[in-house]
Amino acid sequence: MEDMAQLALQMEENDGVSGEHMKKMWEGQANVLVCVRVRPLLKHDVIKKSICRVLDSKVVIIMDPQADNKADILRAKRTREKQYAFDYVFEQGTSQESMYHHSAKFLIHGVLDGFNATVFAYGQTGSGKTYTMIGSDREPGIMVRVMEDLFMYSEKIGSRQGQVFKVTVSFLEVYNENIRDLLSDVVEYLDLREDPIKGPVVAGITEVETKSSQHIMELLTQGNERRTQQPTAANEVSSRSHAVLQVVVEGNDRAPGAVANIKVGKLSLVDLAGSERAANTQNRGIRLVEGANINRSLLALGNCINALGEKGNKGNFVPYRDSKLTRLLKDSLGGNCRTVMIANISCAESAFEETLNTLKYANRAKNIRSNVQRNVLNVNFHISEYVSLINNLRSEIKSLKDQMGDNKDPPSRQQQQRGRGAASAEAFDFHRDRDRLPSPNGVEQRDRGGGSGGGRGTPSTPLQQLRDSMRGAVGSSISGFSTAEGRLLVNNMRKRIVENFQERIWLLPVARGWCLRRQGRRG
Repeated sequence: MEDMAQLALQMEENDGVSGEHMKKMWEGQANVLVCVRVRPLLKHDVIKKSICRVLDSKVVIIMDPQADNKADILRAKRTREKQYAFDYVFEQGTSQESMYHHSAKFLIHGVLDGFNATVFAYGQTGSGKTYTMIGSDREPGIMVRVMEDLFMYSEKIGSRQGQVFKVTVSFLEVYNENIRDLLSDVVEYLDLREDPIKGPVVAGITEVETKSSQHIMELLTQGNERRTQQPTAANEVSSRSHAVLQVVVEGNDRAPGAVANIKVGKLSLVDLAGSERAANTQNRGIRLVEGANINRSLLALGNCINALGEKGNKGNFVPYRDSKLTRLLKDSLGGNCRTVMIANISCAESAFEETLNTLKYANRAKNIRSNVQRNVLNVNFHISEYVSLINNLRSEIKSLKDQMGDNKDPPSRQQQQRGRGAASAEAFDFHRDRDRLPSPNGVEQRDRGGGSGGGRGTPSTPLQQLRDSMRGAVGSSISGFSTAEGRLLVNNMRKRIVENFQERIWLLPVARGWCLRRQGRRG
């Protein structure tokens, strides 16, 4: 939280903005953060007249295109002018860097700290969603900038706090209600399944572990080349599918102690296909089918936004399963996630209806609340459990030895040699580590008896050496023994304990079988 507050102050000094909308989310605000980006006029706009106005980077006003029409008597006193207030509104000509600083950059610290985050662009076709998310070579978008800052901050936090981060990337598209892996050479459709812990997961998706931002850029370029894009009358590079880039970050300590805390944060970057009208795009054949499926999935997304955005709508049904897109964005729309929605609109008069519908959905999305929680996996390494298991094995071995001692027929020579070899190797290893581990009082353990004398001297059996070594390890963890060398020794002790368990568990059936055969001969 302190690092995030410092980042907000730095942004306020450099960019001259307050960043109140980001501070609220850092303080625990659970509402979806909604931003609006106004696209300037382009050559394919039919009517090159702007109808959008932006006030104080918070309010967007949509002017009535028929306000100057005096011939329409019925609408003379019924204006269609609308105004909406959002967390942040980007005017025409806003740079990619400024847009990134005020919308998505603050999510990186939360992802490294174990929180889920999602950024998705919503709007009509040709409104600049792909440019916002991916950008160009000169002006990279949110996906490119997030990946660069993610590795930069992970290196800083890792060196300062002694943590190691593992970054895994997957890239997919939803085309005609089918999921396809963009990082795989095999062209096949994948299944979407529900995991009780992870939530919606794609079976068989390619997950690539990356070590640098340059590697992710190569994967992103490779996926974009395989993504389905076709020209239409409304957009020369129209995206015919929804693209989802998911980044999973796992962070843990370099030298974990008895309890290892693993933070898992997931960042989803979504580039939605734009809603379109067949009359404007002039689509035919397969392009018409693609547009119908795009509108169908966006309609399901709008229905989910309407259901979640209604005030007091607790426990009501939300139609997540109407589309695979809404199933993928289930956690992003109302689950454990910090969500940023960027609504892209066109300022052209010819796109008045589409712009108005986009702003209506964005205005409803402001009321969506989510339950944000840190994802931490606690991996416990309790040495006391190993001690109890050793004691149980010791009692069982003692009872078997007593049964074997009552019989005159000793075990075979091969079994004796195998047992002596395992015991001698075990005694050597545990005696060496026992001398290196500090005692609970901070003094290294040595031979207590001072040689071969009796009393409480050097343990005579491997099992006693194992028990004393484990007592020293438990005492070391209780007394605050947390150095890297001590942790390494404890980890080595754990490995040898497991090997000792396997050795003894393997010998137990042999001893039991020998006793049963001996009892059968007596009978």
